[in-house]
Amino acid sequence: MVRLAAQILLKNGAETYRAEDTVIRICRSYGYEPSVIALPTGVMITIQAQAGTRTVISRIEVRTVDLSRIAEVNELSRRITRQELTYEAALCQMRQLSVDNPQNIWKLAAYGAASAGFFAIMFKGGWMEFSAAFVVGFAVQLVVNLLPERAGLPAVNLLGGMLTAGLSLMFAWAFQMPSADTVIAGALMPMLPGLVMTNAIRDAMHGDLVSGVARAVDAILRAVLLAAGAGVALTLMMMLEAVKW
Repeated sequence: MVRLAAQILLKNGAETYRAEDTVIRICRSYGYEPSVIALPTGVMITIQAQAGTRTVISRIEVRTVDLSRIAEVNELSRRITRQELTYEAALCQMRQLSVDNPQNIWKLAAYGAASAGFFAIMFKGGWMEFSAAFVVGFAVQLVVNLLPERAGLPAVNLLGGMLTAGLSLMFAWAFQMPSADTVIAGALMPMLPGLVMTNAIRDAMHGDLVSGVARAVDAILRAVLLAAGAGVALTLMMMLEAVKW
């Protein structure tokens, strides 16, 4: 059960120290003394008992962001430590939380589009920039969420940056907008790894230096790939003279 709890937390964007603390609290509530090491890509748990020592290792292959799932695991772990659930009931609920529910891609794209539009306004754009960023953000988020998980981080971020810059420039050319910078910036913002960098700082401040450095490199790599994709699209459009600068 503790292995499932750690997997769910790490898979959905929780800090490594949160996963370790959850494992320790659940194990101690059942009278076991654990030793746990959590990393962004896996977790190792050793439990000492009278019958012997048992060690489990699990790899985290897919990482996403789902704060509601993290909150559900936190609430379940609190109920376990308060002795409100039997082991069988807690294990059943933990297994239910470990099952990935199908996501509504259209809803995710709509949320990303609204975020892109309001970011464009925050960058001092008008309603024209808001509308363009909304459409571009919707299209980019839809394409990115439709990509298979095996596509990998480089392909997703490069493609996202290229689509964002290319579509924004097309809107600027079609509607005679003075600049596409605001639209590009607004549409890129939902794709930036803000939570990953925040967790990197929190892990590092908590003393988990390996996790902190790994998450920081992940966040920087994502941002660089997004910028590289946007730069490729800008270069190609300028070469084709699709936009008059």
